[in-house]
Parts: sequence; structure tokens; C-alpha cells
Amino acid sequence: MRISITVPGEPVAKARPRFTKSGHVYTPVKTARFEQRVRLYAMAVMKGRKILTGAVRLTVTAFFPIPKSWTLTQKAKAMSGALRHTKRPDSDNLCKAVQDALNGTVYADDAQIDDVHIIKRYGIPRTEIIVEAEDVDLV
Repeated sequence: MRISITVPGEPVAKARPRFTKSGHVYTPVKTARFEQRVRLYAMAVMKGRKILTGAVRLTVTAFFPIPKSWTLTQKAKAMSGALRHTKRPDSDNLCKAVQDALNGTVYADDAQIDDVHIIKRYGIPRTEIIVEAEDVDLV
């Protein structure tokens, strides 16, 4: 089974939890909004489907905007894929935000993920997510 989800807008990495003066822990707003947006698009795709319970493969492709200050040559290289996105955010933090957002929506728990691919590129800002299940072990 293969599930494809495209989330428009700039990808956001999972930020570290924040603490109030009283010790309350909370997720930063930008991270929470991105996870909520991913979850909403996933729910739309999963409508009528059952949650995956077996091993899954996750591929996350994050597209970031091309800096406006770049020359036309740099922009062309970025759009063709010849110039890769090697700046922040870190790929593992991007993936963690997506994994957490898909918990309970696409798969029961992110511990089921046994193969992960993370790709960072330049282009129209969006996050493309592919979840593949080897066996059809559905709840």
C-alpha cells in the first residue's frame, strides 16, 4: 500500500520543547501549526482507509523557497536540482515533525517506521510525504 500526501507551504522542523517559568512544557507555535497542517492533509488522504499497523517506509521530500537575493544562474541551478539545500533546518528534525504529525492518522505509532528517506530541495515550498507498507496489516 502506498499513501502520498502533499502539504503546501514551507516545511518546518521539529523545534525543541519550551518551558514556562512555572515549568510547564509546550511545543513552539510554528512547529505545532506545521504538524497540525500535515495531520489535516493526511486525514483527507486517509478518509475511508484504515491505519497501517505493520512496518512502514517513510519518504519525506521538503522543498524550500529559493532566496530572492540569488542570481539567475543560482536560481536555475536550484530549480534543476543541481544546487542542493544544505542549510538549516536539519533533515532529522524535519522528519521528526512529519513522523509525529502522522501518528494515529496514517500509522498507529512512528515506531513502525523501519526505513526513512529525507530529501531537501529548492522549489515551490511544500512537503511531499510517501508512506509505504510492505504488508497490508491494517487495523
